[in-house]
Amino acid sequence: GEEKDLDRAGRLYDKASQLRPRDIDVLYQQALFLKEQRQDFDGAERLYKRILNIDPEEATTLCNYALLLHKVRGDVEGACGMYKRALETKELSEEE
Repeated sequence: GEEKDLDRAGRLYDKASQLRPRDIDVLYQQALFLKEQRQDFDGAERLYKRILNIDPEEATTLCNYALLLHKVRGDVEGACGMYKRALETKELSEEE
């Protein structure tokens, strides 16, 4: 069933992140899985921090971490700091 599929997906994400521990895409997808499918907010937060240690200007991660801080943790000040960092990244600050 669905729970079995989610367990399998979780194991595959664990394996992928072991094989590619600095692959931001793998880590980001695993964080989304933990947050959205498992409501494992602590696990997602650990992965967001890990990604930001690899690339402090990863704008998508900054925004999703801000959402988690705001909506889950109630940390509006922390969320604002993350959004500010995201807006200052080259990715988001370049004009079209």
